[in-house]
Amino acid sequence: MSSASNLESQCRMTLPDLPLFAGLQESDRDRIAAIAHRRTILPGVRLSISACDARGIYLIRRGYLKATQDNEDGEEVILAIHGPGELLGDIGLTAGDEQTTRAASALAIGEVDLAVFRRDAFLACLATMPLLSLNLLALYADRLLRAGDRIESLATADVEERLVRLLHDLARAHGEPALGGRRLPYRITQVELASMVGASRVRVNQMLGELKRAGIVSIADGRIVVRERATG
Repeated sequence: MSSASNLESQCRMTLPDLPLFAGLQESDRDRIAAIAHRRTILPGVRLSISACDARGIYLIRRGYLKATQDNEDGEEVILAIHGPGELLGDIGLTAGDEQTTRAASALAIGEVDLAVFRRDAFLACLATMPLLSLNLLALYADRLLRAGDRIESLATADVEERLVRLLHDLARAHGEPALGGRRLPYRITQVELASMVGASRVRVNQMLGELKRAGIVSIADGRIVVRERATG
């Protein structure tokens, strides 16, 4: 079996498990799988995901990508960390080529396996698959809710609470089961955490020390373990 056919087969099996493709007919899933192209990215390689120059729509099949954007001062800001099942570059579906944005890219954390869709091919699927369009709208609504939560956190919460929320969000989205909680599958630096919570590295270092003493987080094999929040 060729690599292209193998990817199509793998995509066909994966699609039903992804929210974007939930409920699609088998014929629609086959059509989407047929236009997918595999791409493997090595650690540290960047993808452009700006609306004006993204080369395609990227579906993460394995691994993690760190989405970044330059602020008005030219400094890199970490927007999010994306994992399996998430889309990147899809802003180009709705943003016109004439629109300009600040430089946005995604950096591979470890090796990343992608299914890549050409913009025109994916748009053709959206035009003939109403459920796919509705699922994409639901995905965007979820992103807006999460962005709103992050803005609210930055505006009203102190550094410790922002850091705790971020770590729990990352653990919930990407974490692997570990003793007493969930372990992040990648290493994340204090500088990166500081960028995501809008604080200095020194302050994040202090807060991590306090969280470790309180038993909220621990470190195992260089990765953060986040204790699950108590319920009830």
